[in-house]
Amino acid sequence: MGEHRQEETARLIAAAYHGHIDSQINDQYRSVTGARRFLMNIVQYPGCGTFFAPASFAAASTQDHLLCGVSLASRVAGTAGHITQVCVAPQQQSTGLGYELLRRSLIALAAHGCRTVSLTVTASNQKAIRLYERMGFHERRAFSAYVWE
Repeated sequence: MGEHRQEETARLIAAAYHGHIDSQINDQYRSVTGARRFLMNIVQYPGCGTFFAPASFAAASTQDHLLCGVSLASRVAGTAGHITQVCVAPQQQSTGLGYELLRRSLIALAAHGCRTVSLTVTASNQKAIRLYERMGFHERRAFSAYVWE
């Protein structure tokens, strides 16, 4: 992911998570600076596996060519992938864009030998959970998240 795309993706993440419960849990979603740090961690460090560009996709608007969605993937092990981020601009949500980006990431991971793919989602994010369940994901483990104020 090039530097220009990282900046654009950071702006997208900050906009998509504005006022969302996840921005209360993870301060990196609260600002463009935080989202830039989040992206740097995904791309440069193997916390959720190694960033895997062949299964990471971005979508831009046909009108103004601005970024309106991303699906970022990593490889955790030889046959295991992880979706590190699915993010869609607020004005593009509920249009099927998140589904399409995630679908492409899953196909690419499978084409590169991944037989299982994981992701994490906040329990209160019911729209995302419905999407993930529709695509064959199921809950494996629930864990608590705490906010220190």
